[in-house]
Amino acid sequence: MPGLETLCLVVAEPNATARDLLHKVLTDAGMAEPRMAADVREAWERIRTPGAHAAVLDWGIVAAADFVLLRKLRTSGQHIPIVIMIRDQSPDELTRAAKAGASGFIRKPFGPRDLVTEVLKALKRTGVTPSAPDQASAQTEAKPQPPQLSKPEAEARKLFAAAWEDLRMRRFDVAMKKLAAALRRTPDFPEAYKGLAEAHRGKGDIDGAMRHLLKASEIYAYTGNAPQAESLYTEVRKAIPDAPNPFKAAGDRLRQETRGEEAVAAYEHAHALAPSDPDIAVSLSEAYMETGQNERAEETLRAILDSLGEIPAAKDLFLKLTGEEWYYGKRSEAEELEVQILDEAVAEKDGSEQRRHKRLQFADRAVRLPRTQESLPVVDVSLGGIGFKPMNAKFQEGEVIEFDLVVMGTVKLKKLSAIVRRVSPKIIGCKFKDLSKRNEKLIREMIGEDE
Repeated sequence: MPGLETLCLVVAEPNATARDLLHKVLTDAGMAEPRMAADVREAWERIRTPGAHAAVLDWGIVAAADFVLLRKLRTSGQHIPIVIMIRDQSPDELTRAAKAGASGFIRKPFGPRDLVTEVLKALKRTGVTPSAPDQASAQTEAKPQPPQLSKPEAEARKLFAAAWEDLRMRRFDVAMKKLAAALRRTPDFPEAYKGLAEAHRGKGDIDGAMRHLLKASEIYAYTGNAPQAESLYTEVRKAIPDAPNPFKAAGDRLRQETRGEEAVAAYEHAHALAPSDPDIAVSLSEAYMETGQNERAEETLRAILDSLGEIPAAKDLFLKLTGEEWYYGKRSEAEELEVQILDEAVAEKDGSEQRRHKRLQFADRAVRLPRTQESLPVVDVSLGGIGFKPMNAKFQEGEVIEFDLVVMGTVKLKKLSAIVRRVSPKIIGCKFKDLSKRNEKLIREMIGEDE
């Protein structure tokens, strides 16, 4: 029979924060590393993998498709105890779950000790009682011991466990004080920031919750846990689309600590999430240079300059790296012809009597599409419309698009609308739609056209 420290539990919980807390509760109780799952499919895969002794499953996962997971487990010959985490289910629902194969229930919110006790009770009912392993099995199954916690770390974990109890009882202010105290002892404690996020969420402060989730994401990025960092960042961006990139913050910190290779990895992840962000591209290039990867630095700088044009920091770094001035070259004859054809086509579609507007080329402008955050280099702008390079984006004639106009990496005009009038492999030509007086004035100033 397995000892407590060798028990293998499958834990299925759809909420990421709750899932992390459950993981911590079980490992702190002395159990082996649990197999965590977020949905029915993952739960099924974790349970059917040999070695699982019991499962703790959220009601939403268990009840999906009329208890399909429980029925599948029983028909497949899997007879491990199943403890279901419930909240406000009716007696009839619990009876159905029991008939489908549930071994026990525990009502949310619950404390760490309650969960461990319920799991042990379910194991006992099925004849599996944890006991200390004998000497032979201990030698066979010997595992490396976790590193000894420092006194501040131990105190922080104790405070965190106490705060978890307060969160369970909805004592949010008390929990926040304990979590803040835990962070004073161990600043790089992402779970504590996630606990603060839950407390703020419980008090209805979504902005505060997102702020603390972002901080947790930064710490995960700093410590190399990219999946957790990206998962939290994705959640934050649903509420705050322009939230700072946590991998950029992590890279800055690692670079300050002269941990070059780790800084490069963080910046690369940041760049993958925001390929058109000039600050990230410059920081990544600097980190490449500091670690002797000059070719990659030059490649990164060329890409961002070719995409966005005159970015001073990128130009200066390019000069420092190559000894050459970067120059956003003039359009080729083919591109000039393309623009001429575009002008004629737009004029023809919009009426030949319409006054032709002054049209200027720009090397430091870009069209940013909010739905994808892509930045597309502007070819030229007039009061009547705008032309830009499509890169890999797809457009259709007659399509109405919304975009921001970016100048040297900064958004200058927001939520412009335009009708696509011409689509070619090199240039997308658009006519402005419903241009506000303010934006019209800004464009006039930009191109130097008098009213």
